[in-house]
Amino acid sequence: MKDGLLKPDTFSEHRLLGFPPGVSAFLITFNRFHNYVAGELKRINEGDRFSPNPRLSKEDAEREVDKRLFNTARLVTCGLYVNIILSDYVRTILNMNYAPASSWVLDPRRSFSEVFDKGSFPVSTGNQVSVEFNLIYRWHSTVSAQDEKWSQDFFQKLFPGQEVSKLPLRDFLTGLSNLRGEIVAQKPECRTFGGLKRDSSGFFNTQALAKLIAESTNDVSAAFGAHQVPVVLRLVVMLGISQARGWHIGTLNELRKFMDLKPHESFEDINPDPKTQEAMKALYKEPDFVEMYPGVLFEHAKEPVYPGSGLCGGFTMVRAVLSDAVTLVRGDRFYTLDWTPATMTNWGFDIIKPDKPQDKLARGGKMHHLLDIAFPKFYKDNSVWKLFPFTTPGEIKRIFEKQGVAGKYDFSSPL
Repeated sequence: MKDGLLKPDTFSEHRLLGFPPGVSAFLITFNRFHNYVAGELKRINEGDRFSPNPRLSKEDAEREVDKRLFNTARLVTCGLYVNIILSDYVRTILNMNYAPASSWVLDPRRSFSEVFDKGSFPVSTGNQVSVEFNLIYRWHSTVSAQDEKWSQDFFQKLFPGQEVSKLPLRDFLTGLSNLRGEIVAQKPECRTFGGLKRDSSGFFNTQALAKLIAESTNDVSAAFGAHQVPVVLRLVVMLGISQARGWHIGTLNELRKFMDLKPHESFEDINPDPKTQEAMKALYKEPDFVEMYPGVLFEHAKEPVYPGSGLCGGFTMVRAVLSDAVTLVRGDRFYTLDWTPATMTNWGFDIIKPDKPQDKLARGGKMHHLLDIAFPKFYKDNSVWKLFPFTTPGEIKRIFEKQGVAGKYDFSSPL
């Protein structure tokens, strides 16, 4: 490809083809947004910054333009992603949809000079992800009933006639390795998923992709908590436990101490359920010995608060998730110190900036920009399916009817 473009409807990560198809469809929305941005940057050519350098050969000049367009479009696209995390995802997990007429967003990019001095809350310090957080974000317990059924069918095709949860780990890994070999043998731009087919230009049907996203929007996730991981993912979790041990990860209480949380003093502190307590006692003898990865799965799930708490996992997990949202964004120089029109162009900076007038109906959310560009004319302008895609349409309707604002929105299904 040239002119900063990605190959159409393409991603390189082969593992996503082992996930329900809505995951791949969601990633493709960012592919389409990136290519839209690259096209607009070239068309506008602000300050001639994307014009070929006449002092270079034609080939080198085109390569340089391609590089500039790609990198600038990537900054803009990732900037939209950051805003979606803060304005759509974090707001949803804090149950902010229940706060009438609130567009409050936890934005760690602010200076907070009214609270902290300049040195006590630094920015642009780096944003590496810890191994602990890698494990904490393995939310197998929340897989929906629909996605659990998809996973069962997927593994049944991979291991015909066998009960996946009872397979020897060696056989399971061999099957996954064989699948990986089949996938990577294909070029990324030739791979398909979810029964979709590419056209002669390499694109998937827009309506079919949008349908996958809408179906996921309408799908209710399962709850966090002990005994919640689907049986079909039993071996996946076992591999995660083995991986954590291989990485020499600390215990649950060691992580809590690091985050200035009170260590669990008893198994009852971790989970009041007697059945879960007995399982922990049999495995660990003492609360201080409970491993971190199983521990965050064992922890008793929080109760919902309206607004305040919508992501009702264990307290350690939720604290870590919110800390990560702040730390990774605030530590990234591209989205703090370099969050300027100079790096993104005036047009690129404007298209993704928070608090645009058209975001008011979405209460500050930004996902609707992504969906409108990826799937033009699929959603109505006031459709809750695009304005609040992380909450099921039925639930958002109930909330807005209670708040007396339902008349502003369209709740009809685009399917």
